[in-house]
Amino acid sequence: MISNKAMIEGVIFANPHPVSEKLLADILEFPIEEVRALLEVIGAEYASDERGFELRHIAGGYQFRTKADLREPMAKFNEKKPPRLTQATLEVLSVIAYKQPITRPEVERIRGVDCTGVLKTLLERELIEMRGRSDLPGHPVVYGTTEKFLEWFQIDKLNDLPPLSEMEALNRGFDKGAENLLGLLNRDEGFVSESLSEMDETLKKVTKFEIVDPFAAAEAKDEATEEVIVLDATENHPNSHSQV
Repeated sequence: MISNKAMIEGVIFANPHPVSEKLLADILEFPIEEVRALLEVIGAEYASDERGFELRHIAGGYQFRTKADLREPMAKFNEKKPPRLTQATLEVLSVIAYKQPITRPEVERIRGVDCTGVLKTLLERELIEMRGRSDLPGHPVVYGTTEKFLEWFQIDKLNDLPPLSEMEALNRGFDKGAENLLGLLNRDEGFVSESLSEMDETLKKVTKFEIVDPFAAAEAKDEATEEVIVLDATENHPNSHSQV
């Protein structure tokens, strides 16, 4: 009969998003103390150099990710287009991340330009959410970041964001905040199951073990389009066996 530890491993590995201790306890009907103890055991086992992926604590839950040392060989087989954010989108997101809860007029006062379109984009990508209305005149909508934001930026909680100095926090352009977010996005934290499942078909197409750079054509095309912030191809892909 399969062990409780193996059941926890399977649930986490099969899920494209981080799984919390409480959800594991509820679904598997295990005492939460047992779940915590087994997660510690699993984490220690996968920290070994004999394992290709590790257990990470992200966005309040647990997720398997391939280890950073596998970045280059994994990227050669991954055809998923790198996620990207425009500079304007990254700046608005940084304002919300560091100043939340915050209203649209407050964001626009900091940036000095209309942000309606960018806010719509961030809502569609589920990186921010509406959190009710402010008591200010007109009762504007209040915005904050989501759990998906934590997943994208590979942090467990908002307190893990790189700190801003007092002067940086007062900077209208919020350049340092945007730079901090980009730095988090550019960290190589490995692939997740969702990414690996997409690689299955790619691997079947490889013949004579010839490795072709799948992003060469995409990069050439991007040079002719509006300038964007292109994230590393191996980032933010949550783990999956079969990462926006």
